[in-house]
Amino acid sequence: MVMLPFLHDPLFDQWLSVPNRYYLVLFSLTVFAAFVLLIIQTRSERRRTVSGEPVHGHRISSKRASLTHAPLEQVPFVMSLVIFSLSLGGVSIGIYPYILPPSITVQMAASLRQTLLFMLFGVGVLVSFILVYNMYVQGYFGEKFARKTGIPTEDPVSFYFDYGNP
Repeated sequence: MVMLPFLHDPLFDQWLSVPNRYYLVLFSLTVFAAFVLLIIQTRSERRRTVSGEPVHGHRISSKRASLTHAPLEQVPFVMSLVIFSLSLGGVSIGIYPYILPPSITVQMAASLRQTLLFMLFGVGVLVSFILVYNMYVQGYFGEKFARKTGIPTEDPVSFYFDYGNP
């Protein structure tokens, strides 16, 4: 992404013009902050699990260490998603309106309007079914796991579904 403005002169002008330069600095600082938070959180998690500090009120045994959830264990995952999203968004915004600089623009590469609308609604319905199914399966097997091992799991999905007694 650092070399992108130097590959094509209009992109260089677009990125380093006066109003866009400030957005570029703000964007870069946001990515840097996400990296720093990711590194800090992963180091603190590693220290917490290696030192054997109590997590959720009880001491971690070697057998249960991989199964116990630390309070902030989702922060590295979320920061990784943020970094990936910002990187993809930065490259996309950086080369706009071109898809393949300097020859093909977004408008030249787009399909017919009817095709794009069909794909939009089709993907919207399909993705919503996939998300609901994944929430159901996560809750179902999380409950089975909790009963079998005796380790309580945090199940935010159980609010939406009643699993019965499998």
